[in-house]
Amino acid sequence: MKKKIRNDIILILVPLLLCIGYAVWVMYSHHAGGYVYIEQAGEKVGIYPLNEDREILIGDKDGYYNVLVIKDGRVDMTEASCPDKICVNHRKIAYEGERIVCLPNRLIVRVEKDGKQADIAP
Repeated sequence: MKKKIRNDIILILVPLLLCIGYAVWVMYSHHAGGYVYIEQAGEKVGIYPLNEDREILIGDKDGYYNVLVIKDGRVDMTEASCPDKICVNHRKIAYEGERIVCLPNRLIVRVEKDGKQADIAP
């Protein structure tokens, strides 16, 4: 009976410890981003530093638009012409690898650590 209880405890504790370890690893593996990259329809629109507050209007020839705000080192989509507004309701992003995507307007906004790919003037 004692062996069965010990095995049950091991069966519960091992996955629990693995989950806690993974959660800690995810929390501390975030790296603050330094630049925001904007692409629309597969083409680069702009690269902007996160340490400079600004508002960016991104539009295309069909009249679709998105308004992106960089403030306090975070990026937020405040306005969009898309019908579902998923990109507008997305939380602010600031860490490397995070993205805001607006599929109807074919727009991808992503945060990267450095500006090595900065072949477009901000």
